[in-house]
Amino acid sequence: GGSGITPVMSMLRSLLAGEPRSQATLIYANTACEGIIFKNEIAALAKAHPARLHVQHVVVRPQPDFPCVQGMLTGAVADGLLRQAAARTALPTAYYLCG
Repeated sequence: GGSGITPVMSMLRSLLAGEPRSQATLIYANTACEGIIFKNEIAALAKAHPARLHVQHVVVRPQPDFPCVQGMLTGAVADGLLRQAAARTALPTAYYLCG
């Protein structure tokens, strides 16, 4: 057991600190907002790097004021979010998935 977001956070920190021309999109699915590990740190990274880090939360039971896609991260939802992410950049793209 463990959390898949932990290694992803390490990768994001390294990318944002060491590769100034790179961009990242984090699509992060959770059941409820209370269960979002690194929620505050992710928000701080996105605020510090608004042109380089885009965060899209997908939450089954979100809080009313939390910006997210509501529901399960199905294949159709993931496909739409990945297409949106790809449209934001012309840079070569790598995808990482954990779950």
